[in-house]
Amino acid sequence: MIVRKRHSKSGDFRPAQNGNPPRITINGNLNNYAFLITLVHEIAHLYGTRFEKNLFSRKSRRIPHGNLWKSDFRQLMNPFLTPAVFPDSILPSLIRHMENPKASTTADPELLRSIMQFDYTSGVIHLEELPMDAMFRIHNGKLFQKKEKLRKRYRCISLKDGRIYLISPVASVSPLTSSVSV
Repeated sequence: MIVRKRHSKSGDFRPAQNGNPPRITINGNLNNYAFLITLVHEIAHLYGTRFEKNLFSRKSRRIPHGNLWKSDFRQLMNPFLTPAVFPDSILPSLIRHMENPKASTTADPELLRSIMQFDYTSGVIHLEELPMDAMFRIHNGKLFQKKEKLRKRYRCISLKDGRIYLISPVASVSPLTSSVSV
């Protein structure tokens, strides 16, 4: 099922419950490449009916992004890893991502950057493009000031309460021109 844009996720899988069939939803605003990767990711959840032993429990259960899911995702994605399906600007980072896939493509900034160049929206500004100490707004309206980059994310200070947040360098932001300071 194709659904409206969600900021928290690109797709999701719901197993069969109470007589209802399993359900996969994918955001309708994704470009073709992001859509395909997300669809295969969710199908891997559907495909994976096996159970893994949890290290912290005696029970075996389905681990959503565990080793069995990674194996299923790789196996399902492998036929698509060709220049006939993905352009040269995406394929190398996607192949690297598939060596040890993360729970989300947004957790892999290199892959996300390569996919985002095909997004339907133009003029989007990413946090990494702003200068240090720039003030910006994110999708939910919260205001921040950009600080230093830590390992993978930028330390940002909320202008409302001074709390510190770690924000992805490829997060879409709207720069502020006012002289609000922390």
